[in-house]
Amino acid sequence: MEIALAQHDVVRALHLDLVAVVGTEQHAITHLGRPYVLAERHHFCPHQTLGHLGGGGDQDAARRLTLAVLVRHLHQQPVVEHLDREFVAGRHDGEGTGPGYRADVEWVQLTTSDGHVLDADLSQVPDARAGVVLCHPHPQYGGSRFDHVVSALFDGLPDHAISVLRFDFRRAYGGGIDERIDAAAAIDVLAGRLDGRPVHLVGYSFGAMVALGTAHAGVASRVLIAPPFPMDPALASDGPLAGPTLVIVPEHDQFCPPEAARAVVDTWGDAALATVSMADHFLVGRASVVVDLVGEWVTGRRPSSDP
Repeated sequence: MEIALAQHDVVRALHLDLVAVVGTEQHAITHLGRPYVLAERHHFCPHQTLGHLGGGGDQDAARRLTLAVLVRHLHQQPVVEHLDREFVAGRHDGEGTGPGYRADVEWVQLTTSDGHVLDADLSQVPDARAGVVLCHPHPQYGGSRFDHVVSALFDGLPDHAISVLRFDFRRAYGGGIDERIDAAAAIDVLAGRLDGRPVHLVGYSFGAMVALGTAHAGVASRVLIAPPFPMDPALASDGPLAGPTLVIVPEHDQFCPPEAARAVVDTWGDAALATVSMADHFLVGRASVVVDLVGEWVTGRRPSSDP
């Protein structure tokens, strides 16, 4: 569904799955991107305005029951309003993130060492203990920085006093190799905001393999969420695994169950494995468990498998 909007027009919809702003009307939105379903975020009532749709690219509307947006500068443009169906969105600038912590979310762009410009979001907590860079699942299978596990981490880790940067890999798929350059650019940007505090690299699925293979002196540790072991040898680390590593494996992972992951992790030096019960590779309904495991690891508490 495409809806052309003049600057002062709005869309009213009872069941709105996809909005694409086309042609010259794109100036009415700060940044047009990808709708994606998110759960348990901030809910906006009728007559509130939207200023930033995050992501890039059309989606299959049949699989999306609501429109999720990363909201920035809500006061700027009356772009879309709805009647009885809520829009679901991530935290916006200045929104509190939990007891005692507050994060400011901004859209940023990263430039890689080989000249690619990547979209990213930064959730920065003043006086953060550490920072986390998030690597998303396979871009050729719908993975983006708005993946539900990545989004849960982006939204939840600030409650642990952790600043978070998530980004989209380059548009031209690099086989998991070029994406390491993208991750390195994200690490550099986040490290520049943290004044010497540690940066941890966290990846989910394909993103876990990118995190594993990214050699960067600024990485304090790695967290690999549902890594698809056994791996393509091309996606393995360039050298000996540097720094501590946490591997989080769903109990019923279709690609790498805990026993297979254990066989790999046991060959590494400073590594730990945690399992997520009642979950498969896609971690539906269990992303909050992953957030807690990552938060504990990054803040120096040794996580264990969830009950």
